[in-house]
Amino acid sequence: MRLWHVFAAVALAAALPAQAADAPAGTGGGSSGFAVDGWRDFKFGMTRDEVMEQLHGTGAIYAGAVRSTAELGGATYDVLMKFKDNRLHEVFLKSGLGYSRLQTDQQCLADHMARVRDLETVYNVRAETDASSIGGSVRYVFARSRLSFANGARISVEGKFVPSLDGNGLCESTLFYQDAN
Repeated sequence: MRLWHVFAAVALAAALPAQAADAPAGTGGGSSGFAVDGWRDFKFGMTRDEVMEQLHGTGAIYAGAVRSTAELGGATYDVLMKFKDNRLHEVFLKSGLGYSRLQTDQQCLADHMARVRDLETVYNVRAETDASSIGGSVRYVFARSRLSFANGARISVEGKFVPSLDGNGLCESTLFYQDAN
């Protein structure tokens, strides 16, 4: 796939209706619209014990972080919540190849852009997106979007398409929520 195909797919994805996705936690304020104060019911600053209580026994502590899974936009994600000074500081969600759906590169990129548009709508802030494609007959597509907030918090969304021999492939997605501090 040529690079201009990726950018055409990005333009097409922008015209498609957004997929329903879970609205992340946010509060009003700042010149960039909303601020990020966590993800879902997990607020930055919560202790590890508070996070575990919120998970109702479905989480596990791994290397000081809390691991769990979540459904988002029809896909299953591994969730890793990291702490700084025993306070929730980062939430990392990854669809992982084990959870990925077989689809085309164009659908993978369209799903990525729909997820980004949902976040832009929730937080009232524009994302910066980079997309690239490498390879000839076998192509890998990467997309990275960043939402930055006046308080220093950020959300990063990455999509990666790994092709199979039949023209479809696996679409991996990651989301990263990071507190300002």
